[in-house]
Amino acid sequence: MMFYYLLPATLTLGIVLEAFFRDLDETKANDQSLLLIGLVVLLWPITLPSILLHQYRKRQRKVQNVIKAPSESYV
Repeated sequence: MMFYYLLPATLTLGIVLEAFFRDLDETKANDQSLLLIGLVVLLWPITLPSILLHQYRKRQRKVQNVIKAPSESYV
């Protein structure tokens, strides 16, 4: 299960870092850009599982509503 979390997270971070370092218009000494990337890297383990949990709960509620709806229509 952790594999499905770490693989996309690592690939996405790699794509962002590659784009950041290949950007010729932006100076590499831009502290704000480096700070933003550092903040994203630090908060990623907190925010991504939170988003996934929210999506899971939303889907569970939808499934429960679908299961309840046909049984209520036959009453």
